[in-house]
Amino acid sequence: MTERGIAMFLDFKPKIIVVAAVICSLLLFGLYFAYSKLLVDNPLAAKLEVISQVQEIEIDSKDKVVTIMLSDKKNLPDTYRRIEREAASAAYKLELIDNPSETLEEFYNRSQFIVNEGLALGKFTEMLAQLEDLARENEIQGKYYIDDQYIYLDLEQGANSLIAVMPRNLSGDVNKND
Repeated sequence: MTERGIAMFLDFKPKIIVVAAVICSLLLFGLYFAYSKLLVDNPLAAKLEVISQVQEIEIDSKDKVVTIMLSDKKNLPDTYRRIEREAASAAYKLELIDNPSETLEEFYNRSQFIVNEGLALGKFTEMLAQLEDLARENEIQGKYYIDDQYIYLDLEQGANSLIAVMPRNLSGDVNKND
């Protein structure tokens, strides 16, 4: 090759490398997006849509969070555990949509003392009675559930609601929807 030919080749080479890198990056991003949507999000949404209590689903692939609005909370523990199992199988965290008022938030904060004492002492019937008394004092309609993993608070006051799912082990994360 002549000097002129080598100079043209060296001039041409960095441009090709930059263009190839941009094209490869776009292609990889597109493949990842397609994989995420087609092989994770869409199947997860399809599994959740068949649960009759699920009214609305929002999937955030970036933060790995699935947000659910329930149409029916009659059997909250079973519904929550079923949705949680599906979300966890896709490595997503579950959040439930609610509409808390300041009064419901205050009730929730005050209830933490009752719930944690009930868990620590194993006095679940006393915990239930105290939660019901506190709800009555604040004119809140509350439903309380317990299973082997969680304690569930389903609170309503007028048009507002608050759903809290608290692990029975005292060190776990609480799923209170803000």
